[in-house]
Amino acid sequence: MGTKSQKIKVGAFAVVTLAIFVMIVVVFAGLRFWEGRDRYYVVFGDSVIGLQVGSEVLISGIRSGKVEAIELDRADIRRVRVTIDLEEGTPVHADTRATMTFAGITGLKIIDLRGGSPAAKRLPPGSVIPVGTTTLDQLQDQAQTLATQTTELMKRASTLLDNMIAITEPSQFAGMNQIVARAMVATDNLASTTAELRALVAENRESIKTSLRSVDQAAQSAAEVFDGELQQVLVSAGALISDLRGAVRTNQTQLASTLTDLRKASESFKEMARELRQRPSRILFAPTPRDRALP
Repeated sequence: MGTKSQKIKVGAFAVVTLAIFVMIVVVFAGLRFWEGRDRYYVVFGDSVIGLQVGSEVLISGIRSGKVEAIELDRADIRRVRVTIDLEEGTPVHADTRATMTFAGITGLKIIDLRGGSPAAKRLPPGSVIPVGTTTLDQLQDQAQTLATQTTELMKRASTLLDNMIAITEPSQFAGMNQIVARAMVATDNLASTTAELRALVAENRESIKTSLRSVDQAAQSAAEVFDGELQQVLVSAGALISDLRGAVRTNQTQLASTLTDLRKASESFKEMARELRQRPSRILFAPTPRDRALP
């Protein structure tokens, strides 16, 4: 009997212990084992270091689910496929974006779902939530761009410094001393020549003025003589032209007959040349000339 009593006590203790465990699970877990879940996926194109299975998923800062799985995308190993489970009925819209943020100072990351206007359609469970950009991502991109620009600027500054060193190299100015010395000598010579020229002008200033006045007077005299002679030449030329015109008018008849005779003589010479060209023997055997009737 004692053995049976002990068995009953052990069984009762086990039942009580199981009941207490169920009560603890119900109180502290909030019956989450029996709650429905909506599964979504997020595909990140970069490292997800700091994100772990079981990490929280927030919507506008409110815990709404957790990370169920993290695996490489089989289509592209550069991408990471994250499976998240959200509370059933969680409003996920087409314009909702998933971002990774740090959870405090621990270095661990969580997924934060942001956006989602009521006018946008709901994403059904099993869909892929697009990835958004956080302020940290933007700062990281800007820092990368700034680092690239800084590197390029440093290269240009280094090139400029090399050029400056090459330009200011003392060997570049090896021949400059001679050039400067020659320029100084030429400047001194020019200064002395200028001084001598000024002294010469000062000494002969009156003579130069007298010479200039003489040249001016000679030029005026020459102009007067030239004007008078030119006028006389024009008058003589006009008189000569008038005389020629009078002679032509007086001997116009004789000139006309002379021109007629010259024209006939020219025609006779042309005819004789034509006959000689055709019959050169006429020079030796010329025909007897006909008797010309006296006028």
